[in-house]
Amino acid sequence: SWDRPVDAATVAKMKRCSGCGGFGRGLVKPHGYCLHCSAILNKPPPVDTRKAATSTSGSIAKPGPIGSPPAASAPSSAGSSVPAATSASTSAGKGLPSGAGKP
Repeated sequence: SWDRPVDAATVAKMKRCSGCGGFGRGLVKPHGYCLHCSAILNKPPPVDTRKAATSTSGSIAKPGPIGSPPAASAPSSAGSSVPAATSASTSAGKGLPSGAGKP
């Protein structure tokens, strides 16, 4: 006689996605679908209004007047140690001849 194999999700006590059958830690959301199946099947996760209200009450940067410089907390590129790419090094880096891509 044939014995049915033990289901790994059942042994691990995890829920399976209703769309694809996938399982894993954090994969299946409270509405029963993974994020991939939610997008494909157009089944958005339910919105918890309590979480939405508290998450928007945090400190959010207020936009300044038009033409004003960005906030001081934004990282500047002046301290970056990565050199700026030139057009010759960019085309050569993609495996193209040095004259390729130029009109």
